[in-house]
Amino acid sequence: MVEGAPGQSVVIGDGVEIALLDIKDDEVHIAVIAPEHVQVVAGEVYRDRGRRAHARRAQSPGAGVPEWDGAQPR
Repeated sequence: MVEGAPGQSVVIGDGVEIALLDIKDDEVHIAVIAPEHVQVVAGEVYRDRGRRAHARRAQSPGAGVPEWDGAQPR
């Protein structure tokens, strides 16, 4: 956990900055500044996408198993 005050920020990696904008009651407002090639989404959205992708793979017959073309090994 990182502590800070409004106006302060944390830099992650090469070019991703998390700025603390405001704290009111139980709400924290932040800004995420990142290069265009870095996708920024809420953690809940990211985890939900992962769960849905996992469920799709689990429902696909033979998921992750290459299809055999009938050729005999040499």
